Amino acid sequence: MNVLLAPLLYSCPSEPMAYQLFTKLCYEMIPTYLTKNLNGAQNGAKLLDISLRIIDPKLSKFLSDNLLTAEIYGMPSILTLSSCNKPLDQVIKLWDFMFAYGFHMNILFVVAFLVKMRSKVFKSDSPVNLLRQFPDFDADEIIRLGVGFIAKIPAQIYGLLVDHLTDPDIYIP
Repeated sequence: MNVLLAPLLYSCPSEPMAYQLFTKLCYEMIPTYLTKNLNGAQNGAKLLDISLRIIDPKLSKFLSDNLLTAEIYGMPSILTLSSCNKPLDQVIKLWDFMFAYGFHMNILFVVAFLVKMRSKVFKSDSPVNLLRQFPDFDADEIIRLGVGFIAKIPAQIYGLLVDHLTDPDIYIP
């Protein structure tokens, strides 16, 4: 929770305002991420695998061949809506975009992080270590890439991206 609250405390002029945004985020925008079994985040990981397979099949296959699923490398960024990444001023830009457009975009932003790192991932002797902490990033570039990926995502998958944040009954195989 503190990792989700940090960007709000950093950018809001008062703690009560940060708390109001935090409450809205948790209870209205991402309630499935905060259940006992974290089913929203689990579905987010499945959707990350599916989205990566669509957007970059070669990278997806490489990670899969190395037994690296989104549940292994992507959960920190999924659970924290990318606020675990740095620098914080760039996280604020991502969050500003997601508050306006939707936090479902976080999954596509994580795909964008992976695509930006793909050459390093392919060359790495230990991709899992490389993927534990994403490098510093430029939010404008990640947003541009993530938004560009929307055209490649089938409507049914995009619908699941949107709905997995709030619908506890979604099943993603």
